[in-house]
Amino acid sequence: MKAYNDIITVDELSEIIRMDKRTIQNRVSNNQPLPPSFKLPSTKTRLWRYKDVMNWINQKADEFIKKEQAKRDEFDELTNIINQPNS
Repeated sequence: MKAYNDIITVDELSEIIRMDKRTIQNRVSNNQPLPPSFKLPSTKTRLWRYKDVMNWINQKADEFIKKEQAKRDEFDELTNIINQPNS
């Protein structure tokens, strides 16, 4: 288990988020959604803070749960309308 303040590489990020290393590198190059990353001065290696990765995962999970709940709420509302007796 990583410590909250650990720094991780693309290989470790790949394992954590279950995404191919090349896909991560392509997403970084194309400015697509990923946890925030950085490079140390005079280096080419992209790095991530473990805590940023975990916060990103939690944010994505919260967004997914909210969307699913909204779908359920909409379904329940439509079901209630359909099941109302005609006046």
